[in-house]
Formats: sequence, structure tokens, C-alpha cells
Amino acid sequence: MSTIIIRRQRFVVSAVLIFAWLCAGSTSYAAESMREPVREHPRREPPLPGAPDGFRNLFHAAKTQASEVAPYHPAHFATSWGSDDPDGCWGSRTLPASLTVVMSKTETLNTIRLLTRWLDRPVFQYVIEGSLDGKSWSMLVDRHKNTNPATERGETFYFPPQAVRYVRTTFTGNSKGKDHGAQIVEIEGYHLPQEQITDARAWKDAWREVPAGLHAAIASKDIRYPRCAVPVLENKEEKDHRWSTIAWRGERVATQAVAWSRDGFEGLRILRGPLRGPLRGSNEKEIPASAVRCRFVRYVLSGRTCQTCGSAPLRETHVVPDVLDLAQRLDLAPCTVRPVWISIDVPPQTPPGRYRGELVVKANGGKSIPLAIELEVLPAVLPPPSQWSFWLNVWQHPWSVAEYHGVEPWSEAHMTVLRPHLKMLAEAGQKCARTTILEPRMSGQYTPLHSMVKWIRGADGKFRFDYTIFDKYVELAAECGISKGISCFGIFPRKGRGCVGYLDEASGDYVWNSWSVGSKEHEEFWKVFLADFSKHLKKKGWFEKTALIMDESKPVEARAHFKTIREAAPGLKVAWSGHYHEEFKDEVANWCFYVGLAANREVIAQRKRSGKTTTFYVACDPVHPNIHTFSPPAEATWMAWHAAAMGYDGFLFWAYDNWNENPLFDTRWVRFPAGDMFLIYPGPRSSIRFERLREGIQDFEKLCILRKQLKRQNDAEATAALTRLNKILEQFSYQTVQKTPASETVREAQKLLEELSGKVPPAK
Repeated sequence: MSTIIIRRQRFVVSAVLIFAWLCAGSTSYAAESMREPVREHPRREPPLPGAPDGFRNLFHAAKTQASEVAPYHPAHFATSWGSDDPDGCWGSRTLPASLTVVMSKTETLNTIRLLTRWLDRPVFQYVIEGSLDGKSWSMLVDRHKNTNPATERGETFYFPPQAVRYVRTTFTGNSKGKDHGAQIVEIEGYHLPQEQITDARAWKDAWREVPAGLHAAIASKDIRYPRCAVPVLENKEEKDHRWSTIAWRGERVATQAVAWSRDGFEGLRILRGPLRGPLRGSNEKEIPASAVRCRFVRYVLSGRTCQTCGSAPLRETHVVPDVLDLAQRLDLAPCTVRPVWISIDVPPQTPPGRYRGELVVKANGGKSIPLAIELEVLPAVLPPPSQWSFWLNVWQHPWSVAEYHGVEPWSEAHMTVLRPHLKMLAEAGQKCARTTILEPRMSGQYTPLHSMVKWIRGADGKFRFDYTIFDKYVELAAECGISKGISCFGIFPRKGRGCVGYLDEASGDYVWNSWSVGSKEHEEFWKVFLADFSKHLKKKGWFEKTALIMDESKPVEARAHFKTIREAAPGLKVAWSGHYHEEFKDEVANWCFYVGLAANREVIAQRKRSGKTTTFYVACDPVHPNIHTFSPPAEATWMAWHAAAMGYDGFLFWAYDNWNENPLFDTRWVRFPAGDMFLIYPGPRSSIRFERLREGIQDFEKLCILRKQLKRQNDAEATAALTRLNKILEQFSYQTVQKTPASETVREAQKLLEELSGKVPPAK
């Protein structure tokens, strides 16, 4: 047991050093260029399944008796200390040794979970027996020939129900030697329903059938692979280690691989090399290794279903893979799966042809597993995201980013964190910088929103406005590639969601006023701001691309709003999300419909002809399609195909980065379904959802290019191809996705797009 005491001392020393390091302001960002540190958060996943959820542990705080006790490791640690500290255990100096749990009364037992001390992965041999009187014993678990190393998950044993009051665990062997004794971190006892035991046994049996060693294969990007279930692969065995795909030049293509093992391995990693080709040709070319990315997919807590906004119970718990992590190596726990997201950004100048390469999955002590890649690069060229026509409008929350990283909003450190964060969004084709121009009193966010415009009423009673932060964010977004539009949120706040606020210099107080829409005070207040705001936008050259957002406003309020805008800021655009109202068709420059409402295709077409933008959105609902962490991944890709089918110009989603306290661990929040508040993670780290959304936008662009080419070609073959495209697009309706999984429809449509892509000539 001396090793335990030494480790505990090392832990104390390490804790002191870590505390000192944190106090020194350590950061993974460019600290030299900042005036303040950027806070780091723990990057841990939800714990692996342990105690059966929702069932009483019959051994908790029960009395214990031990044949021997090592110093500082009393018997009661095995039932009352907890299972997260391997050093907080009962231990003996030598073997054999036994620990007996004595319950206060006779209980019916059919499940025991045992966690032996797992540091250094010792192999223990032991038996567990039960008794009614502490004298006559019957065998419950026989592990006297055990060869499995201890792990932090422990072992769970199932047996026929048996009435017992005493449970004795007797250790007979330790691979580290008898002088290392016996060590129990926690022992738990349960009486579980038979159906749960049946499911658990099936899970254990499935892993028992998995051959020893490390395993890896190409898998489906449409499946969220459970962390603790043996992966079921769609491909046949001879194809599992090969990924064959087709790409345009300038396109990003992706797939998913999985690694799994019943034994567990440390240091799981992916080695990559360039894709060499073409297979035919006198001059060999290659796609560089830097174009190939392999990112481990981490698991997070999620819910299971959609709720209406404002009610998302946290008791619904589900562990799902979503985070595309930045780590180069991860450990693979026994009987677990680790997905890997593989993507290739084909350089636009790549010569057309067939390329091939190889990825190698390795781990410490495991064999190397090669995964072959075969890529056919077509002559067609996909323009860069800055030139995409798809109007992507994902709302940003820069205050949430500052709050998470512990930096002062709009400081140098905040801007440094935001820069790669916004570039990732721009690389998906984002068009708008989402700004706030009024201080919301009740925002309903985890991190409150604030105005980027300071409203000040001087001592003379006149208003003035400070646009410093507004300008700073718009300019940063443009620097990062988001420069087509400026969305201004907070105009005419709805009742219950805020009221007009400003700093009163005379009193020094922040004043809140709530006037009824259409009142003289309301109209005069907004006219002053809108006139000044328009003047500022024109001075900056931003007037034409700016739009005031009316979010699900009521028609009676909207009439007054439009009147005020026309009089105070003629020509300033308005964006509206919500129902369609014919009377406002000429007023709204960008109309965003809810996906579940039956949109009129002719209305959308008329708006397109008049140069107006029409998009759609999903929110807390519907259940399908959506982009929550529990949503099928293909539904994110479906969004852009639905836009193409309906004639929409693009898609809106709230939100990009409205993080809760620990988004890398838990995507739930009490007000909204899991993942509704953010598409990406701190780092910045992408997600399966975000990558699949981007994939659909690429498809949208390719569709636009292909349809233009086919119309230009104007022959029988082109007409037939257009007919096939139009027919496949008819399947991307809201009604169809309620009955047919998005993955089926998307795969079929992408297959046709792939087939017809050969008709697109290379860009000149």
C-alpha cells in the first residue's frame, strides 16, 4: 500500500503547482500579445456508465468488516468514499484478504458492481459470496482466475436474485504481488429489473465476441455511434478499411471512422500522409497531407427530444458524439468506441484525376491499422465560401465567448479569441454580422446580451449614441470574411422581452422606459435613434447592407414600426422572421419563414425576381428536421437541399456560440433543447452538426452551378438531367422528412449530384 500513499503525496504537490500555474495566468493563446489571460476549462467527457441510473445502491453506507486494514485505508471507504478517487479505497497489506458488507436487513440482490483500484492497471483475482447469517456462504461471483486489468469503470456482475444480508469479497491474487494486498475503491449492490439485466448482458456478450486488440474501420457519417456499444458497420468486411469518394476541386469531403477495443489502449492516434495521384499521367501530383484532417469526436451530454422553447428538462440525459476535438491523442477505454472525423479540403488548383493515400490508426501496444483513401477529383471547381450564393445567417453571441473564456468584452484578449472563431463561421459561407443595437432587459440567454450601441441622454435632454463597439465588431467580422450583411437585433423590443434603456447623464442612472407601440413617446424616441444610426451607417459605407431585425413581430406592431422607419430612415432595410403577411411584402427585404409553415413557392419566386431575400429557420422545434445534438446528422445537410427545393436563398439558425457553463461537457440548458444554443464549441472546435450543415451548403452551390450549365447546354441530355434533379428535389419537403429519414433522401440526392457533376466544365 506504500504506492498509494506516495501517489497521494504526489497529488498534493501537483495540485499546488497547478494552482500556482493558474494564478500565473497560463493560456493556450498568444499570451504575450494580450493584457489579460484567457481562461481554460477542463476538457473532459461525461463519465462512462457506472452505477445503474435511478436505482438504490443497497450497499451505500452499510457497515463493513475487513480481515485486515492498511494505514489510511479503512474498510468503510469501500462503501462511502465514492468511486472517482482511486486512492480513497479500502486496502490490505497482504493477501489473502477479505471485506464483508453488512446490510441493516436482508435484501434481494441480483447485481454487484465492483471497482478495484485501477492505477497501474493491476489484475486482481477474487470471489464474491453472499450469506443470510454470516456463517453459510454461497458463490455469487467467481473471478479467482481473472486476467482482466482493473479500470475506472470497474466490473458489473449479474446473477439470479438471491436474498442476502452479508456480502464478502475475498482477494486471492494481485499481479503486482501479494505484498500489494487487496484494494476496493467501491462496491455497490442492486436489485435491477430483469429487462435491464437482459440488455446489460447482451451488451457484455457483444463485447465478449470482439477479438482482443485494437480495431478500426471506415464508418458512416450518418450515424452517431454510441460510446459503449460494439459499432455496427454498414460496409462489408473487405470494404471497411477503404474510403472511396468523389470531389470537385475546392470542395471539402468528409466521412467518419471508428476505433474500438474490448481491452482498452492508451495513446490512440491517426497518422496521415499525402494523397498521391493521378493514377494515370506522366507527371505525378499530390494533395498535401495538410489538406487531410483527422479529428477525434468527443462525447457530450444531450437530451433526447425537442420541447417548446422555455422548457427543456435536464433530467433527460443522453450521451452523444458531436465535438470535433483538437487533441492529437486520446486514450481508448475498454469496451468503448472512439469516432474519428476525416475530411479533405481539395485545393482548387488540384489537377483532375484519381488520388489515393492512407491513414494509419495506432495506439500504444496495439497493431497499426491502415485505412485506405481513394479520391476522384473532377474538373469542376467549387468557388470559395466568400463567393457562395447561399445566404447563411447563424446568429452570434460574442458576450458568451467572452464570458466562457473569462476575458473582458471587447478587450484585446476577446478579439484574439473571436478572430479564429468568426473565421470558422465565414468558411461555412456566413453572410451577416449579427449585432445588437439596444440593451435588452430580459434576453433569456445563459449569458445576457448587451447593446453594441451606447444610448446616452445628455444633461440637455438630447440623445447621443456611441457606436465604438458596433463598429469594432462589424469590422472584425469583415476582417474574418463575414462582410455581406449586418443584422441589427433589438429594434422595437417585444413586450416581456425588454424595453428601451439609456444612460441618463443628469442623474447618472440607467433608465428603462416602456412605451406602447405607436405612442408619441415611442415614435419620437426611435426616430431620433434611427436618423442618427442611418447617418452613421452611410458614413461607414454600410447603409445598403444593413437590416433591422423584426423577430416574430405582430402585424399591428409592425405597421407602426414600418411607419417610423420610413419617416426616420428611408431606405433602411428590414429583416423579418416569422409568418408571411401580404401587406408587408414590399417592406421586408429579407423574410425568414419557419420551416413548419407551408410556404408559397410563388411568393418566394416573386421575392427573388424583385431582388429580395427569402430564407427559412428551425427553432426549439420541430423534432424533424433540426440541428440539435440529438438530431440525426443528415438533417443538418437536409436544410440546404430543402432551400434549393423551395427556392429559398438560404437558412437562419439561432445560435452559433451561445454557450452554457461547460459546453464541452453538457449541451443541455433548462430553457431550450440540447444544442439549440450553439453549433460549435470553444477552441474553436467544430461539430458533426456544423460540418454536415456546411456539406449541404456546398451541395446547394454545386446544384446552382450544375443547373446553370445544363440550361446553357440546352439539349435532350441536359433536359433529362434537369428533370431528374427537379424530381429528386421534390423529396425535400417538410412533409416528406416527417416520414422518411433525412439520411435516405440526402444520400440518394448526393449520388445523383455526383453522377451529373461530370457535366460541369472546369472554371476558366
